[in-house]
Amino acid sequence: MEAPNLIMSGLSTRVVVEGHLLVFQVYKIETEPKGSLEVVGENNTPTAWDDLFDTDRAVKEETERTTREESLHFVEAFLFPD
Repeated sequence: MEAPNLIMSGLSTRVVVEGHLLVFQVYKIETEPKGSLEVVGENNTPTAWDDLFDTDRAVKEETERTTREESLHFVEAFLFPD
């Protein structure tokens, strides 16, 4: 079986939160209408959202919300994983 084609979104972005780089990757499987969101911290540990997103706008809003509301907690989770 052939691996599915991933389509990377132009919404993928790099964000510095409290001095730490987070890379938000937005992508979808070519045959699926919904997109996925994954963030990679400075230690190269990826975390993917369980839910898929119906629209690019929903992904963008979640990226902004995460950056704004969970910045310190979010960064600490990547720098000091349990």
